[in-house]
Amino acid sequence: MRLKITLTLLVILLGLLVYIFYIDPWSDMTEGPAESSNVLGPLAADIDYLRIVKTSTNDEIVLSKDDKRWMLQTPHQWPANDFAIERILSQIRFLKEEVSFKVSQLEQAGSTLQDYGLDPPDLILEFGTAGTGDERFTLSIGKATATGNNLYLLSVDGEEIQVVNRNLLDSLLIEEKILRDSKVFQAGIFEVDSWNVHMRDASRTRLTRQDEVWAFETPISARADSTSVRAFLNRVLALEAVEIHETETSDLSPFGLQNPVARIVVETDQSREALNIGDLVDAANPFLRYAKREDRPAVFKMNIDFFDTLETAQTRLRDRRILSINPMAASSVSFLRGDSVYLSLLKLENGEWQVQRHDSSEGLESYPGDSQAISDALQWLSELKAVPETGFVNDAPAAIELESYGLNIRQSAIRITVPNTQNNNSEAATPTSQTIRIGDSTSNRETYIKLEDPNLKDEESNFVYQVYEDALSRIGNEMHFYRNRNIYQVPSGMAVSSLQIRLLPEDVEIFAATGDELKNTPAAVITTLLNNLKAKAYRPGGYTSDIEILGKRSPWKFKLIIETASENGQNTATAIREFEISELTGGPLLLGASEIDDMVFEFEQTFVDAFSSIVFDRAQRELPENPFVEDVSDLTSTETESVAENETEATPTP
Repeated sequence: MRLKITLTLLVILLGLLVYIFYIDPWSDMTEGPAESSNVLGPLAADIDYLRIVKTSTNDEIVLSKDDKRWMLQTPHQWPANDFAIERILSQIRFLKEEVSFKVSQLEQAGSTLQDYGLDPPDLILEFGTAGTGDERFTLSIGKATATGNNLYLLSVDGEEIQVVNRNLLDSLLIEEKILRDSKVFQAGIFEVDSWNVHMRDASRTRLTRQDEVWAFETPISARADSTSVRAFLNRVLALEAVEIHETETSDLSPFGLQNPVARIVVETDQSREALNIGDLVDAANPFLRYAKREDRPAVFKMNIDFFDTLETAQTRLRDRRILSINPMAASSVSFLRGDSVYLSLLKLENGEWQVQRHDSSEGLESYPGDSQAISDALQWLSELKAVPETGFVNDAPAAIELESYGLNIRQSAIRITVPNTQNNNSEAATPTSQTIRIGDSTSNRETYIKLEDPNLKDEESNFVYQVYEDALSRIGNEMHFYRNRNIYQVPSGMAVSSLQIRLLPEDVEIFAATGDELKNTPAAVITTLLNNLKAKAYRPGGYTSDIEILGKRSPWKFKLIIETASENGQNTATAIREFEISELTGGPLLLGASEIDDMVFEFEQTFVDAFSSIVFDRAQRELPENPFVEDVSDLTSTETESVAENETEATPTP
């Protein structure tokens, strides 16, 4: 029994082997690849020429492709819309046949080509290659089938009528303006290396790019505002043709294009595109103008809403910053009168700042600088810009013009020095300095300035600018603006042991606190502040025995006496520090002075509040008969400014 089963299985196995090795391979070899369903087959490959003719109107559209892109040739020369062309090509390449029948069978069926809209055809599509003598093929497209989803077309050889999807017809019946790329320029923003504008009045502006930095070449060599240039160039490259007005004409004068109002030329390393801009199409529309590409005959209409910027590009796109170096990296700042330095800000190796006052009689005085105040001043210097529109006063002033600006001699100046990077030999390179020469002010509260730098081009070193007077006033030119604001700090290892406030000139004690009393508010607030007491601002000049408040000079009203002792109590050494303090104004202004430090300063608000809460009800305040100055004409200009300043500062905040 087992033998029979084994023999049966061997027979089945031999049968499978014969089928696998002898029968199945033959069947695979006899089956060829599936026939393509594409109607045109290889004829649809490498198309670079299209001609679409609408027979009812005899309208014709011709397109051809060069090495770069598709172009409309008829009814006018213009770059084609690549997306619209790709849709047509896609329909041609993948055109599928639903059903077909021979033209020779029409007579037997009692039909003619005319019955299918093929004699004459509704639409003719000619395609192929654009070169002379190259082979081209023609499809005649007829009417739609009864269902409306398909249409009839006559095969390329004219022997068959084929039924295909009507999507082909829809792609061919697209409007000419959709086939046209509306963009005037083809270059991309990052491809442009230079561009220029020629105006009808013969003025010319040319800008070139080095890496990402734009600069003017004409009418002067000057820095451009690269951000503004890129934004404006984007608007230029985004210009669009609204409507083609004329396909070709030799007389351009009716459009203002014989002598264009403006001409824009955009250059890349691969191309040069020139656009001529003519007159307004309609006076009622200030933006719509005639225009024409230099390399195409078509005159078209174009909206341009930035024509005024074209006319003033040499000022609107110019870099308004005065300094070409970065003041935030400065190693020193010097303030000059004539050729002499009277104040310097020096950055030390540890990153701290030092303020130096140069005095012919007292010599050189040095004080620690306030990093924040100096940083603020450097920030204002970096943001110092010419006034918009009118700030570029004169690019080549004569000597008499410099005199009229107050710039013929150096009255006042600010010199900024920036260290250069290391050179290849690891030796420190020579620092770069630029000096802002400050001239006269105008009635519009603007000031003339001029830049001095031996490394600048001759043209740029002659430029005269106008800057806002307020911007310069933000950059202090006296020592008290930059001196370190720390006016007192409890010595290391010591603590405040007593506080005393005395009323002057009687020298009467009105407050005293020692030991645990110093922990009570508001004495505790003052004790805490004394660990790092800061001035809100310094007053010009040094120590004085009296102070001007509300237009009246008065002696100091209070004396603050600070006594410190060792924190561990083992060392009996003590230190005493005294400050004179002004009368209370009831506002945020409280002045202090230190004779040994030769300074007068304003206290910060936290100290003003704590001090006022202690002494306000403890001291008899003398009220002026008339707290308001009725006639300021008798005051000097300095006193007038001081009155105005103090009255402003004394006004309580709502």
